[in-house]
Amino acid sequence: ALASQNAGHTTLFAVLTPNLLVKPVTLIAPKVTIKNMRQAELAFGPAQYAIAKAVADSVAEGVIPKELVDDIVIICGLFIHPAAKDPDKVYQYNYEAVKLAIKRAFGYEPKIDEILEKKDVVEHPFYKRK
Repeated sequence: ALASQNAGHTTLFAVLTPNLLVKPVTLIAPKVTIKNMRQAELAFGPAQYAIAKAVADSVAEGVIPKELVDDIVIICGLFIHPAAKDPDKVYQYNYEAVKLAIKRAFGYEPKIDEILEKKDVVEHPFYKRK
């Protein structure tokens, strides 16, 4: 991902501040093309910090075991709506999403029985079958 960057989709590491990489090393992959400085500032500012803080807090809280931090890597997709403007909301939404994703991943959730139970009854929010 770092060796083959694409315009508007620059992958980046999660850092708490410059030169303080979070552990486990976390690679952030933007899902929406970054087209201007406002969008870049949201991705490289509040979103990057939120992701790094969520990872660090997950280690501090024991969700991610400290003894694993040098042995695993997290790959985190980043979605920021192109019309987003509020850096505090970008931070909040990304922090909460990453904390939940980590909790679920390290808790082996969802369980396979839940997936099998719901696979034919749930609906995707962006696609409705006819």
